Amino acid sequence: MYLRQLNRVVSLLFLAILNIFILTNHQSSETLSAEAVTNFSELTPYTTPQLGSSQTEVGKWRRFEIAYANPSWGGNPFDLDFQATFTHTASGRSVTQLGFYAGNNVWKLFFMPDELGEWTFVTDSSDPELNNKAGAFNCVPSNLPGQLVAGGNRWQLEETNKFIAPIMIPTREWFKQTNTSDGIDDFLLWTNSTVGAHVVGTTLVYFKHPQAAVPYIKGQEGDAFNIAMWDRLNSHYDMLRDMGMGFYIMFYSDDSESPNLYGITAQSEEELRLFRYAVARFSAYPIVMWDTGIDIGETRSDAWIDWFAEWFNDNDPWQHPVSSRTGGGSGGKFPLEGSYYSDGSATLPAHSQVVASWQSLSVPLAYTDRWRENGTRGNFDRDKIRRAVWEVGLVGGTAVYIGANENDGYLKETYATDFEAAPDIGFRSDFFCYSIQDFGNLNPHGELIVSGTGAVLAANPGYEYVVYDYDGGAIGINLEDASGISLQTVWYNPRTGQFFSDQTIVGGGSHSFVPPFSSDFVLHLYQTNSSSSGQQQLFGSGANSVFLPLVLNNTGSILCSG
Repeated sequence: MYLRQLNRVVSLLFLAILNIFILTNHQSSETLSAEAVTNFSELTPYTTPQLGSSQTEVGKWRRFEIAYANPSWGGNPFDLDFQATFTHTASGRSVTQLGFYAGNNVWKLFFMPDELGEWTFVTDSSDPELNNKAGAFNCVPSNLPGQLVAGGNRWQLEETNKFIAPIMIPTREWFKQTNTSDGIDDFLLWTNSTVGAHVVGTTLVYFKHPQAAVPYIKGQEGDAFNIAMWDRLNSHYDMLRDMGMGFYIMFYSDDSESPNLYGITAQSEEELRLFRYAVARFSAYPIVMWDTGIDIGETRSDAWIDWFAEWFNDNDPWQHPVSSRTGGGSGGKFPLEGSYYSDGSATLPAHSQVVASWQSLSVPLAYTDRWRENGTRGNFDRDKIRRAVWEVGLVGGTAVYIGANENDGYLKETYATDFEAAPDIGFRSDFFCYSIQDFGNLNPHGELIVSGTGAVLAANPGYEYVVYDYDGGAIGINLEDASGISLQTVWYNPRTGQFFSDQTIVGGGSHSFVPPFSSDFVLHLYQTNSSSSGQQQLFGSGANSVFLPLVLNNTGSILCSG
């Protein structure tokens, strides 16, 4: 136990150092001026100027950024067409990305290189000040885990091909109106080190919140964006990216915050303006999830939902996962071109229902209704939150969106005291990261549970078994598929993060197991001679043995993602 606590201290220390580095970087400009490409003081910390070729180095999955001053524009600056086509020299692949108005007569463009080697670009605009600008840069390796994609009906990181079970946590006005250095940095470090979250979510469009948290200039809704709020989100998302994490965008809210009440109607120019700006600002990150809105059936038709997913697939250069929350009270439907299933169930479904839903899908599953701790809806308390993240996560890595009690579950500055289940979620994240041998081959196998009323089981039969039992007590497991195979048995306390080594057994037939502690538990069985990567190491012996992750030289999320 003490070694595991030491590991957390080391991880926190590293995260603090990383935070200082990130915030220092954010204090300087991240743009490469097109007016003077030799002004190397404006390059990002990840770029190195190449004299003569005007070429810079950019880490894979990081951001190449250009900016152009254009004082002669006319009309609505958010409508001025501006884009660039990027071409990967070695493969010939071309990607077109939208630019955006950044204020002060400046237009910017963000691009995320996803292939190593030279990239060239040329801009296109009806405005001569922005048209036919060309350049090049070189994409070099980075330590980031890559883009979050669908690996069949599982969540997968493209760079490492590792399968994950995303933990998503919600934020709202505090997140949008607060500068990164004014407390959001500490919050993001906490989400990483304590919660072990992969994704920080927010509902983007509110109209009645304070001006600093509204994406539009009040009184000009639909026409003029509040650039300072979007800048803050980019700063937050930069930090998330550098920690190997990402974000979830739910576009619309409901009821009195309906976009229709403010002139942003279905497929209108105002709506297209919003979506173009969001893609230009937010698509150049590796871990992004798009969603339509809360109770979207109140304001948009099923045909619009299909159009939404189609539009983002056509206009997001990296085709990040896109869906529309459905089920529960959300109305609507799953879009025809959706790349994950956003389930709005307000309560924890029966485990058999989660399994059936996941098995029926060809895309990953995410429960996105903000299961709120100590709230009346769903009756989630700390114990039920802990149960939910284990039971749902063991179903093919299904994602969960978990909130606290205050502010309708959206975390704010009181997050550390409000979110009681945060360390429990972190213990689950640690286990999935460091202990499971081959997560991509674990599937629900409830039929292998012989006894134990509260037990759920995921297994790669014959090789690895993970059991979570919410009500404790003895369980029986059918290990016929492991006949003659030596299996290490390890107990894990999901309330404390403590491991207990039991014994090595030989599979075959049914085996009974009695946990060494009361309350809910995790039992892990795996081949002792497995060729899997095995990410845990035993220290000590007997019932008080503890496991310490082998690698301590980076942030938890980057390690778990890689």
